[in-house]
Formats: sequence, structure tokens, C-alpha cells
Amino acid sequence: MKAVRRCLLSVAASFICLVFLVFLPCRSLAETTELLAGYAVSLQGIVEIRRVNHAAWEPVKPNDPFMVGDAVRIGAKSRADIALVNETIIRLDQNTTIIFSGPEKDGFSILNLIKGALYFLTNQPRTLKIATPFVNGVIGGTEFYAMVDDVKTLFTIFKGRVALSNDAGTLDIREGQSAITVANKAPEIHIVARPRDAVQWTLYYPPVLICTRAELLPAHPLDARTFTCRASELLTVGRVDEAQPDLERALSLSPEY
Repeated sequence: MKAVRRCLLSVAASFICLVFLVFLPCRSLAETTELLAGYAVSLQGIVEIRRVNHAAWEPVKPNDPFMVGDAVRIGAKSRADIALVNETIIRLDQNTTIIFSGPEKDGFSILNLIKGALYFLTNQPRTLKIATPFVNGVIGGTEFYAMVDDVKTLFTIFKGRVALSNDAGTLDIREGQSAITVANKAPEIHIVARPRDAVQWTLYYPPVLICTRAELLPAHPLDARTFTCRASELLTVGRVDEAQPDLERALSLSPEY
């Protein structure tokens, strides 16, 4: 009888271990999925990530996942497209730093825009919150632009609406409106004459020249091709305003180039 009991206990213990081994990976996968914030879609130039609880910055590769708590920064003459877990695509401008702080249980994805600019465009309204040093925004639309510098946050709404709030007050802005928020003050309506100019950097310009690094940084005096190569490199990341002077200089050196 004791032998039978020991046999039954052994079988029960083996069954428990089997159940533990089968279901543990599923649970771990579920926990990992809950922490997933998004992944890299398109990268141009220098795009780096600092993983949560890490000090070092590392290069981002296409399709790399981003977890809650990770920070991403975009270098000069660079940009990146990121897909969030709610199927939203955001585009990050050069010299931008963000931290992924969501999603929340209510379905909102949260982004901390530390500095720089982002552009948001989708066919369907998505649940998204943007936190900045001066004001937070709850997005209720499909297209907007947000920018943060050392002294202010700017929101411009192209389609939809955004509810802005900080300790000093609240403001709702809708299609065609912009708002600026500075430290310790409520958000205020701000008139922008040509709001679309702020998102020219999101446009795609097919490369028209294949230039070597030596042509971009020549030792000899700059010629028309060098200026054109520099302009082409800038246009590939949407830097229209910065490319224009180089194009004009190239034409001044060689009007028929």
C-alpha cells in the first residue's frame, strides 16, 4: 500500500512539474507582450536606444522592439518611423528624444516627448497621450504635430482635436488650431501662418545623386556638385529649408549644372 502511495505521489509531482513547464513560457510571453511599446519601422541616419535600466545608448536596427521605459533619440540629419502597439505610426524629427511610458490599462499609449518633434498621421482615431515638460495632451484625432524646445511646447492640429492640460489650466484645440505652453502657464492659442511648413521634414524626396563621402566633405574648394550632393543628402531626410541655400549656391557657381 505504501509503495502504491509513493507511486501516486511521484506521478502527481511529475504532472505538476509538467504543467509548470508548459505554462511558464506562456505566462512569460504574456508579461513580455504587456511591456511591448512598439517597434522600429523606418530609420534614416543616427537612431539610438537606451534600454530601461541601462545607461548606454545603442544603435537601433529595423524591426527592433521598444519596451516600456526605453528611451529613443534621433541624431542630427536623421529621422525615424515607429509603430506603436495600438497600430499608430509616428514620425520623429532630428534631435528628438522620447521615452515610452505606455500602454495603460485603459488602452492609451503614452509617449514622453522630452525634446524635439513628432508627427502623427493615421486613418483612424487612436488612443494616445503625449507628455511633455510643459503640458500633456490627450489625442482625439488623426493628424497632429508636437514640438518641444527648452522653453515651450507647441501643438498643431491638422485633423481631429487635442485636450491639453497642466497644473495651470486646460485647453482644447481642434483642426487648424495651434497652442503654445510655457513653464508655469496654462496652454494658449497660438496663430501659425503656415502650419504645414513645420512638417516638411516628414516628406520623402527620392535621391537624385549618388555621392561619395569625399564629395560631401572635399578637401578642395567647394564646387557645384559638392553643394548639390549636400542638398541631396539633406532632402533624403526632408530638410528642405536647409537644402535650399546649397541648391542656390550650386546654381550661382554653375547656372547650367
